Amino acid sequence: MEELIVCPLCGNRYKLLTRHIRTAHGLSKEEFFKKFPGTPLFTPECSHRHSLAAIEGAKAQTEEYKQYIVTGK
Repeated sequence: MEELIVCPLCGNRYKLLTRHIRTAHGLSKEEFFKKFPGTPLFTPECSHRHSLAAIEGAKAQTEEYKQYIVTGK
């Protein structure tokens, strides 16, 4: 079964609370953490996928930069 985080404000379950708390409850991350310190905003699986995407993005930028240095384009 997929791991989900329960929103402490409404009880709905999500993989990622960041957008939900902003759109449904009008709270920034900072405001949310003041009210609910230590509550995670995303599941470990979501965090892992985000990390992998960030790594791939950084690799792509590095390759583009290398190409720019070599060709000037």
